[in-house]
Amino acid sequence: MRRIGIDNGAKGAIVVIDGKRRAVQVEPMPVINVGVTRKGKRGTKNILDMVRVLSILAEAKRKSKGDIFAVLEHAQVFPGEGRSTAFTAGRGYGALEMALVSLSIPYEIVRPRKWQSEVLKGIEGADYKARSVLKCRRVFPDIDLTPGRRRKPMDGIADAACMALYAERIGGGA
Repeated sequence: MRRIGIDNGAKGAIVVIDGKRRAVQVEPMPVINVGVTRKGKRGTKNILDMVRVLSILAEAKRKSKGDIFAVLEHAQVFPGEGRSTAFTAGRGYGALEMALVSLSIPYEIVRPRKWQSEVLKGIEGADYKARSVLKCRRVFPDIDLTPGRRRKPMDGIADAACMALYAERIGGGA
């Protein structure tokens, strides 16, 4: 059995858990840094590495023995974000959904408040990101929330792990 949680943000992640609630794949959202020109100035931005996403999900499906289900977090644009940011986020969200469709992985799109209200029930605190990190540390102590040289926990990994727990609840898991 495999349950997948996908936090689709640029700082999101893909987490796959097995039937024993072990994290078997933990991947920060794969991105490619590309050069861009904005208002005549050169810079860079991150775009979704669609080939890597497809590879991660294909591996999860291959190891699932047919029992697989994913939760993809509903994309949302926040006030103050520009059109370019909104377009890039929507493009990535569509690519993630298309990867699930192309691999015939059953999935549900869930709004953040929905999975948070169920998975984070009983976790103290007011900040959803901090509660998500706390829940992840309690249920998946082996997940490294500070990969690389990070000092602050990567809440995208914690959110994806919590969404995998939610996928377990709604996708026929224990």
